[in-house]
Amino acid sequence: AARIFDNNGASSESAISAALQWLVDPDGNSDTDDFPDIVQNSWGLDASEGRCTNPFSTELAVIDALGIDQVFAVGNSGLSGPGAGGFSSYLTPAFDSHAISVGALKLSDSLLFSSSRGPDICGSSIIPSLVAPGELIRTADLTFGGFDTDNTTVNTGSSFASPQVSGVLALLRSKFKAPNHVQYRSAIFDSAKNLGDQRDYGRGLIQATDAANLLLNQATPLRIPEVSFSDAVYQFSESEMEVHISVLRSGDINSAASVDVHSTDGTAGNGSDFIAVLTTLNFTAGESEKVIVVQLTNDTLAE
Repeated sequence: AARIFDNNGASSESAISAALQWLVDPDGNSDTDDFPDIVQNSWGLDASEGRCTNPFSTELAVIDALGIDQVFAVGNSGLSGPGAGGFSSYLTPAFDSHAISVGALKLSDSLLFSSSRGPDICGSSIIPSLVAPGELIRTADLTFGGFDTDNTTVNTGSSFASPQVSGVLALLRSKFKAPNHVQYRSAIFDSAKNLGDQRDYGRGLIQATDAANLLLNQATPLRIPEVSFSDAVYQFSESEMEVHISVLRSGDINSAASVDVHSTDGTAGNGSDFIAVLTTLNFTAGESEKVIVVQLTNDTLAE
């Protein structure tokens, strides 16, 4: 996550540019593949309706070249114009050809009146690209010091519609291994439910299952099943006596599978620090997590 707004809700082009550049190399080491697959954007330049100038075009092009999907909330400026009648109310840079812009629907699947819209006067793409539910969306909320027992709230707007498109893209990437990230984008575009005028609804309402079936019918190979520990390194105090370690299964988990787990001595030794582990984990179809219990030995040496 990158923070681009100050405590007064203001930002600057330089702050946004710095955040976008950080995305392509978060740890500052170009030898590591640590950039994200999908970037969710809920921001736009204030009062930029109808303008085609994009100060972030270079950054968005570089991000796209790395195979990263960029999802943008199209904005909530629809109240300022008639939309399909000829006024473009979407915010910069949602119109960028490298962006997937998302508008918001009411509970009735009609366009939320405040949702920004086309027509696309910049000639780069359909605006919005897609629409998703955006009225009374339940989201996480502040805990107010831990005294709020619900920790959720409801919100309305394109900033709460666009993350659903990011979520569908994440699901598709977790199930399919496409040779090019554009294939995921094409799947959600081509499977969208047509709701009417593209200047209001873009290609239509996103359809997760239909997008997955479209990729499946194109014989896109499933991602190779993988089993991994939840963390690369674990540190425990001997006084904990019993600790739990998660083993995660990812990729194609539609069938049952088994994996053998055994311990070897490292910084901790069998007998003096822990009791050896030798077990088989049996995953049922669809099961993604198993937990290993490790018994620790609290000896006289403080470790």
